Amino acid sequence: MYTPASQRDYGTLTCLGSNSIGRQIEPCVFQVVPAAKPSSLNNCTLRTATNQTEVVEVECRAGYDGGLPQHFILEAYDAHNMRLRLNLTVADTDSPVFRLDLGELLPPPSSLRILVYAQNAKGRSEKIVLDDIMLNDAEKRTG
Repeated sequence: MYTPASQRDYGTLTCLGSNSIGRQIEPCVFQVVPAAKPSSLNNCTLRTATNQTEVVEVECRAGYDGGLPQHFILEAYDAHNMRLRLNLTVADTDSPVFRLDLGELLPPPSSLRILVYAQNAKGRSEKIVLDDIMLNDAEKRTG
């Protein structure tokens, strides 16, 4: 059992085993890093999905995971009344891609405020805001 007591206790940890047969030749090597909440997503881009006019994609680059498995969350709010319209989660990946099917948003909003962030067992990253995304031809999606 090993429990770091201060910042100096993190880093490379090696160990050797021995028993009645002999001693381990090569040591086991572990990197001990402090766990923290993840870093913010970055380089987020918004684009229309190929050949699907009612589907948009938000793709981002993941930041540091804080030393723990992380997942990514997108929240889409109606920009006029800040009502939550969509909540998506993507599993651990280096480049999370969120697919928003605008045809499912009834009634369709004229613009969205999109928030994206990472989350792990230690907490949430800072939220990235994609502000007032205008949705074209909303009247075509009302049927």
